[in-house]
This record gives sequence, structure tokens and C-alpha cells, in this order.
Amino acid sequence: MKRLFLIAWILVNSIIVLGQGMSWEEVVANREGTLKVYWYPNNIKIPDSKDVLDGVEQDLIYAFAAYLNKKYQLQVEVDLIETDSFEEVMDIIKDGTGGMMGASSISITEERSQFLRFAPPYLSDIAVLVSSASMPLAHTEEEFREIFDQATAVTIEHTTLINALKDLKQKENLNFNFELVKNSGEILGRIGELENGFGYIDLPNFMDVTAKDPRIQRQFFYPIKLSGLALVYPMQSDWDVPINEYYASEQFMKDKTRIITKYLGEDVEAIFDQLARSAEFGPFEEIVISAREREMQFRELLEATQRDQDKNARIYLLASIAIIALFSVIFLYARYQIKARSTELLMGQQRTIENHNQQLTRLNQEKNDLIEVLAHDLRSPLSKIAGFSRLLSESDQIRPEEKELNGYIMKSSEEMESMISKILDVEAIESGNRNLQLEKLDVSVLGKEVISELEDKANAKSISIHVQDCDGCYVLGDRFYLRQIIENLLSNAIKFSPKGKGIDYMARVEGQFICIAVKDEGPGIEEEDRERLFNKYQTAALPTGGEASTGLGLWIVKLFSEIMHGSVRFETELNKGTTFYVRLPMAA
Repeated sequence: MKRLFLIAWILVNSIIVLGQGMSWEEVVANREGTLKVYWYPNNIKIPDSKDVLDGVEQDLIYAFAAYLNKKYQLQVEVDLIETDSFEEVMDIIKDGTGGMMGASSISITEERSQFLRFAPPYLSDIAVLVSSASMPLAHTEEEFREIFDQATAVTIEHTTLINALKDLKQKENLNFNFELVKNSGEILGRIGELENGFGYIDLPNFMDVTAKDPRIQRQFFYPIKLSGLALVYPMQSDWDVPINEYYASEQFMKDKTRIITKYLGEDVEAIFDQLARSAEFGPFEEIVISAREREMQFRELLEATQRDQDKNARIYLLASIAIIALFSVIFLYARYQIKARSTELLMGQQRTIENHNQQLTRLNQEKNDLIEVLAHDLRSPLSKIAGFSRLLSESDQIRPEEKELNGYIMKSSEEMESMISKILDVEAIESGNRNLQLEKLDVSVLGKEVISELEDKANAKSISIHVQDCDGCYVLGDRFYLRQIIENLLSNAIKFSPKGKGIDYMARVEGQFICIAVKDEGPGIEEEDRERLFNKYQTAALPTGGEASTGLGLWIVKLFSEIMHGSVRFETELNKGTTFYVRLPMAA
């Protein structure tokens, strides 16, 4: 009995350890970590390489780790763990946490989204119906029902492939049997062995295998298209931030193109996207389908000629058919050539556009460099002006009217310094210089710090700022970016509020997010200004105290919020005020 308890205890703890992975917060804090990847092979091998989709998925995972190591200066290692079945991958990830991912040509479905998180798809999810080469090709739906009614469907349990076969069986009222195997390689192998075997197989592996295995052929009926193939990770994982960041980056598009080209050849991704968007096929598929349609026409005509005893008439019909077929092939070939020339012309135009884009990028960089140099050069004389003005303000030897004028000079120089700082911030962001340092931040404490710095500006207009404390309102964000967001929202509220009004600074929990709100009693925002409010250099109204405005504040708020995986919105009512809401991910 003690031995049984010991074995049970070991199994439970093994399952617990198996379902744990390092959180993203731990990896960032330790500057290193391991990403566990549970996968089950398709077992369809390419000579001197891996299985098509296994290779694509594994190379994408290594590319993801390389991206994190370079961007965040981390040491993330990938631990590939092969499982015993497709179901085991799903079960481990479903019950897991932290740094875990699953890979096994997994289709995105609504049902699985209830217990798994999907990374954005890396490839269109198209499956085609294949059969043993010994089975006839079906030319009509009626022929399809006759051929496949008593056949054997080879498939994998708990997958979209078996669900598609079950739907086909019910829809066409067929009576075929099921034979279950473990992976896609066994599906194709078993179909090749059976005289009446058929089943669904994903398009990438089908394109590779059919060229090498003469026992397999495609049936041109009932292809299926789903939302895409993707990697999965646990619902309880906090790795959604780096995963979504990588998939939204230009680096992912470069990695994906390179990896898919490696396993499936050039232009295959474009072909998949075309098939996913419409029912059109490329030139090769067009010829195959047209040939099949002509074969049906030939058969009908031949049946008619068999009833006709006139040998000359029969020969005439056959000759006519041959001529039609010949002209059809010529027409299709000419059409293919036209498409090829059009493609070459488009590629030439694309190269011209790319050259123009490179020139524009260079000119934009030169503009940014000039702005940065001018802004830096202006800071020095402005600092001197502000310094001299402060010395004069402390002197007792100037008259009151001179002191008042000096106050205007000091205020103007300080505002210009602030505007230059914002311009330099914008140029740094647009040049890609984003040193994002995520940490756990208390929005109430940070708000009070910013309010204390703006207190003089608010007092000058007799504006009171009210703070509503929020216990447990911690966000996962960058301190500098969050301070800039709060400062810009509060500074705008002060600028556009009339004297003697109030401003509210609030925060609250909304699910997995913290919502920060800044409410003023200003004039509100006109209807025509609302759509372009977050554009760069956009001003919607004049400050009520004659303050300066660059029109960059709200643009910076939106940009910094999105960099930290958040969002911004506003509510406004004319002559009553405006409230801005910033939602950011809540820190664990």
C-alpha cells in the first residue's frame, strides 16, 4: 500500500512539474530562462531535412528565441520535448503555465480557443482529400458518392481532419469506415497500402509527398479551409506580450518567409494565400481541372459515337474533339505566358517602388538628423536665457514692470525648452530607438509624483487636481513612458481648462487591465477634430491661458500606450469637458 501511495505521489508531482514553465516576468528579471516546447511529429520526412510542418514550426520557435535574446539582451534557451501523441500536446499546454508552447500542425478553432491561446497563424490552413491511386478519380458529386460509399477513411483522433470527414459522411449520407492512426505520415502511408483508402491531409505535406509517392493521388472535391495553423500556449501564461510583439514585428515576416521558402520553395506562401482567399488556382491546377472537364466531354461524345454505326462520322467527331483539345491547351498556355509577363512587369514596378522608398527613407533620416541637431543647438542658448532671467528675477535693482517682462521671458524660454524635449522624444521614437524597460508600477503613486511637478502651473490658473487612490492598481509598463503619458494628459487638462475649474485623476481595475482616467471641465472637442485628435502636430483648441502647444502630446500618449500593449480613448461633451482613458496590462 505504501508503495502505491509513493508511486501516485511521484506521478502527481511529475505532472505538476511538467505543467510549469518560467513566467516572462521571471525571465526578464533573471535575464535568462528556458522556453519548453512540447511537440508531436508528423513523420513525413524530406531528404536531408525535417518534416515540412515540423521543420517550419521548430525553426519559427528558434527564431522567436533569437528575437527575444537580441531585443531584450536575454539568454532564452529552447527545450524541445517530443510527446507520445497529438492529444498529449494539447493536454499539457491546456493545464500549463508560464514559458510553454505546443507545436503539432495545430489548426485554430473556436472550440480550442476556450482552453488554449493561439499565436497568430504562420500559414494558411488548407487540407485536401487524397486517395489511393488505385481508386478512380471522381468527376461529379454523384460519382464521388458511388466511389467512396464503402471506402476506408484514414485519419487521426481529436483533430480537425476527422471532424471534416465526419461532416462529409453526414452531408453526403455515405457509409465509409474509419481507421485511426497517430500522425500525418501514417495517414499517407496507410492510404498508399489500401486499395480503397482515402483521407484529408494538410496541403504543405501533400505538395511535397505527391511528387515522391505514386501510390497517392488527389481527389478534387471538398477541400477544407480553416483559420490557420499556429503555435499554442497556456491560458495562464504571461508570454502573450513577447509573443504578440514578435508576430507583429518586421522580423517575424522575414523569418517566416525565409523558413517557409526553405521547406516549401519560393512563392509557395503566396500560392497558399491565393487558395485561401478564393476558389482560383494557378496555371498548373487550371490545366488539370480543364483536362478533367474535357475528359467528361470526350466520354459523352464517345458514348454517342458508339451508338452511331457510321465509321466516318465517328472519326470526324474524334478529330473534332482532338482539335478542340489542342486549341484549349494552346489557349491555356498563351494565358499562362500572359500571366508570366504580367508578373514580370509587376516585379519591375515593385523594384522601382522599393528604390523610391529607399530614397524617401534616406531623406527622412536626413530630416530627422537635421531636426535633432537644431533642437540640441537651440537648447544651449535657451538655457542661458532662462538662467539670466532667473538671476534678474532675484535682483532688487529692477523695476516692477521690468520684473513682469522678465517673468514673460522666463516662462517663454521654459515652454520652448519643453517643446524641444518633446520634439527630441518624437524623433527618437520614429528612428526606432525604443529602450522598453518593463516593470511593476503603481499608477496612483506615479500620478501623485507628476501632479506635484505640475502644481505651479495648476495654481497659476486656480485649478484644483483631485486624486482618487486605487489600491492594487499596478501596471506592467515602462516608467519613463508611463510618466510621459500621465504628464501629457494632465498638462493638456490644465492648458485647456478655464481658471477655477477642477481636474480628476482616477484609476480602476478592468479585467486584466488597469484603466487610468484624466477628466477636465474644459470646452470639449469639436466634432470635426475628433477623428484626427491623435495625429502628430494636431491641435483641437486654443489653451485657455495662452500656453504654447506643439500638438504632439496626444500623439505621444497613443504611441507610448500601444508600445506597452495598451490603448487610449476619450469621451467628450461640448462645454462640459473631456475624459481620456488609457488601458494598460495589469502587472501580476
